[in-house]
Amino acid sequence: MLDKLRNQTKVILWVVVVGFVGFMFFDWGMNRINPGSEHAGLAGKVGKNRITAEEFRQEYRNQRSAYYQQNDVNPTVQTEQEIAERTWETLVQRYVLYEEAREEELIPTDDEVLLEIQNNPPPFITSQPVFQTDSVFDQSKYLAALSDPNLDLRFLEEYVRANLPYQKLSEYAASTVRVTHEEALTLLEVFRAKSQISYIKVDPLTHVRETIPEPDEQEVQTYYASNQEDFRVPEKRVLAYVRTSKEPSAEDRMYARTKIEDAYSLVEAGEPFDEIARNYSEDATSSSRGGDLGWVKPGRLPAKLDSVARALEVGETSGIIETETGYHILRLEDKRTENGSDEFQISYIMSRLEASPLTVENIREDMFELVDQARSDGLEEAAEERGFDTELSQELAETQTAPMFGLSREDAARIFQVPEGTILDPVEGGDAVYVIMVADIIPTHVPALPEIESFVKQSYKRDVRNQRARAIAEDALERVRGDKTLEEVASEMGLAFQETQPFTRMDFVPGIGKENPVIAHAFALDEGQVSDALENAGQFFIIRVDEKTPVDEKSLSDNMAGLRMSLLNTKQQTYLSDWYEALRSEVKIEDYRSLAPY
Repeated sequence: MLDKLRNQTKVILWVVVVGFVGFMFFDWGMNRINPGSEHAGLAGKVGKNRITAEEFRQEYRNQRSAYYQQNDVNPTVQTEQEIAERTWETLVQRYVLYEEAREEELIPTDDEVLLEIQNNPPPFITSQPVFQTDSVFDQSKYLAALSDPNLDLRFLEEYVRANLPYQKLSEYAASTVRVTHEEALTLLEVFRAKSQISYIKVDPLTHVRETIPEPDEQEVQTYYASNQEDFRVPEKRVLAYVRTSKEPSAEDRMYARTKIEDAYSLVEAGEPFDEIARNYSEDATSSSRGGDLGWVKPGRLPAKLDSVARALEVGETSGIIETETGYHILRLEDKRTENGSDEFQISYIMSRLEASPLTVENIREDMFELVDQARSDGLEEAAEERGFDTELSQELAETQTAPMFGLSREDAARIFQVPEGTILDPVEGGDAVYVIMVADIIPTHVPALPEIESFVKQSYKRDVRNQRARAIAEDALERVRGDKTLEEVASEMGLAFQETQPFTRMDFVPGIGKENPVIAHAFALDEGQVSDALENAGQFFIIRVDEKTPVDEKSLSDNMAGLRMSLLNTKQQTYLSDWYEALRSEVKIEDYRSLAPY
């Protein structure tokens, strides 16, 4: 038991990633820095504190291990990048708070460290099966291990001693946050108080029945001159780029093929198909259901799988089927005919064929070499020499760039932050890695009237229609403020009269929507009051508050304690976030990862 605990404990902290990611994934990137550079061996700096490449790698391993223990998913390149970003932010936060804790002299005593170890073990301890009973952390097992005099847990003491100052610092900062009775009452009102209204609605498309005439030349010119900012187009850029598809390597194909062959050997050995699917299948839809695809109509599966499914007998399992997306095994569980059409009940195992993180990193390495050469020789010449084609995009706004290349919003924004002629570092899209150069910049501008005349005319007619709809609503309001009820005005003017069910400020109200001016006025007005003409989502509303239900005293007393605690937690989180961002803004943070891409 002791040896097992020692071994497992060692694995907890110093995980070596299994497979093709692990050390190589970062070692290549971190060592791209020129050894003679002042940044050699560094991932970055936070103030005067250096984040070494090795420290970054180690924290990445720990975070990656914890992530895949908590989330039973297959690694993807996007997931690996998200973990890497979280790793960087964790290290930055650690050093920012370290400096603050040191200034506040929040150094834990030995007794505090001991109590923390006993009562609040970190997640990498509580997640270990050796400390669990029925997959739940068992405090008694953990304390029994701590009491073993032969067990060396100095690493745990070091971990807690290093992290406890941050915890004390957060508690110290959060202790200044208070929740008043009035704040809790206001929040309770938001979630519990109700209003019930009646209303009439004027829709420009429905209730403005006359045809809006085409504007004459003078009207168009006047409207264009008065509303120029409405016609402003955003900055656009033309991008020259080289695209390299994220094609699986021979090793990736071998890995996927070996995995499906392992699964198939278990199928042939008579092991339960559903268990094999749960353990081996990479089809997110069916693997958790033991491979069950349910009832499938002919033609719904990809062509190659569909033809195999049609040929199977009930209870028969296919051989290994290869397609562009991977390797597959089908089992026909049942057949039936519904409404004259055959249907198949299919169970399914898939080994996905995709580029591994290492393959993508190899592609990125090739692209970085292209960038290095392109920055001296020019993109087109460097690409031609290396056997790549250079393509030219159309004029793209920032919002068009991300979907065009499958980029993150951050990568698309970066393209719009650099001057013309800049060749950016490689960026990764959904199915390819790109080297992008800003070939041309078209500044934001208001197009000349002849270029957009038809659009200006449409906008003019739309505004005229909206003005007439507002006039109808104002006419209805004038009548309501006379001697007539909302119901009578609706009948006279051919407008629909609507009544709602009671709703809170946070509810979605059919026909009105959620969290808009109409909802706000439903709670701002008193019972019996009628609103002005309210514009909401291009329509005009006149509402009457029929009934308001305040929070009753019993609900107030029953919920106040829990509500104050919930509000306190929210305020503390907001305060701590703002407080940390303020601390962070005062520290010089240097990120060298662009020099050492991972």
